[in-house]
Amino acid sequence: MPDNTATCENCGFNIEEHKLYEKYLKQPADPEVPEDQKSSLVDNPVLTLLSGGLSVFFSLLFISASTIVILYLALFILFVFFTFYLSSKPSKVKLRPLRNVGVVFAYFALGLVIFKFVYQLWGLLF
Repeated sequence: MPDNTATCENCGFNIEEHKLYEKYLKQPADPEVPEDQKSSLVDNPVLTLLSGGLSVFFSLLFISASTIVILYLALFILFVFFTFYLSSKPSKVKLRPLRNVGVVFAYFALGLVIFKFVYQLWGLLF
């Protein structure tokens, strides 16, 4: 078919309309990494999700304790850091939603712990 054809003569497919939506239909490619790091493209988002879930777990343990428990706080900080560290690593395009959910979990856990600190401080002041 010539380059300036707007529709297919055989099936009626609108080529001009397809060109408009082509950038939305095209899926981005996975990042290029060395062969020995290919498995990390799958591992990083899954580990990000798991560490984000563990940060929520330890934040819930921390806020449910009547006093400030250093072990829960230390594990919470460790898993939040690990979540944000892993979320900065490259991952497969199809697994990015897992990575994003892990980051949301970490932010949620961070909010819970900040709430506990503010609540405890408010109780001490007033």
